Amino acid sequence: MRHRYHEWPETHRNILMVLLAALLFAAFVYLVFLHPKWKNLRDTRDEFASADKKLQESSWPKDSERLKSLLAQYNKELDGKDGGLRNFTDDALRRATSMFDERINDEYGSAANFMEKASQIEYKDQFDRMDFSFQNKKPGIYLVQNIYGMDEATAESSKYQMLLKLWTTEKLVNLALEHKLNIAVDRKIRTAPPYPHPGAKITALPIKSYILNEEDKTPYLLEIPVRVCLRGKFAQFANFVKALQSDTVFMPVQQMEILTQVPDPKRNLRENDSLLVSDSLEITIVCSAFYRPNAEAIKATPRRTMQLLPPGA
Repeated sequence: MRHRYHEWPETHRNILMVLLAALLFAAFVYLVFLHPKWKNLRDTRDEFASADKKLQESSWPKDSERLKSLLAQYNKELDGKDGGLRNFTDDALRRATSMFDERINDEYGSAANFMEKASQIEYKDQFDRMDFSFQNKKPGIYLVQNIYGMDEATAESSKYQMLLKLWTTEKLVNLALEHKLNIAVDRKIRTAPPYPHPGAKITALPIKSYILNEEDKTPYLLEIPVRVCLRGKFAQFANFVKALQSDTVFMPVQQMEILTQVPDPKRNLRENDSLLVSDSLEITIVCSAFYRPNAEAIKATPRRTMQLLPPGA
C-alpha cells in the first residue's frame, strides 16, 4: 500500500493531505466549538420544556403582560417604603439583634472593635464582676463551672462570643429577679471552700451559628442560649415571660419545663371554685439572645456549630 501511495502523482498526494487536514480541523471545530453549543442548546430546550410544563400545570397566567403586572405588584409589596416586606424583615431583624448594641458602642466604640479586640482578660474581668454582683443578691447566686459551663474547655473560638454569653446571662438573671423569681440551686454541687454554697442552676449553652448558604465562611446570625431554673408563682413567671420581649429586650423562650408540688386541697381550694392552685413552681427555661456579626469587619474563623438558617429566624 505504501508503494502504491508513493506511485500517486504529487498533486493527488497533496489533495489527500489537504483532505485529511480538513477532516481533522472539522473534528476539532466540532469538539471544541459546535458540540458544547449543541449541548447548551439541548439543555436550554429541556429547561424550556420543563418550565413550560410547570407553567401549564400551575395557575399562573401565560400572558406576558399579565405576568409583568403581577411582578410589579409583588415588587411593590416587597420593596414598598411604608410597609414593604423587606423593610419589615430588616426592622424585625434589627430589633431582634440589637439588644447589646448600646453596650458595645459604649465600651468598644463599634461592632468591628468589639469582635476584633475582645480578649480573654476582658472576659475574665467581666465574669468576676458579674459573679460578685450575683453573690451580693438576696439570696446570693453562686455560679459553679460544673453547672454554668464557662471554663476553658467550653470556651468559644472568638472571645467576643464568650462576652455575649455573659451579657445574656446577666440580662436574663436580673430580669428574673426584677419579677420576684428565685434562682433554683443544685445542693449536690457547691462552690469551693472555705465558704461552700450550692451552685445556681444557670447554664450557658453552646452558641449556635446560622448561615444562609452552605459555602458561607462567616455566620449570618448568632444565637446565644442560656438555661436557667426559676422558682416562684405563676403570675410572677407570666410577667417575666412578657418582659422577655420589649422595646429593649428580645430573649424569646426556646424551651420550657414546669414542675409543681401537689397542691394542698384544704389550703388552696378557693371559695366557689373547684380549681386547685399551687403557688410553688419550678420552671426550667432556655432563652436565647441574638447577635448579627458584621461580615465586613469580622475576621472569619471556623465556628463549632454551623447550620442553615431555620425558617422564620
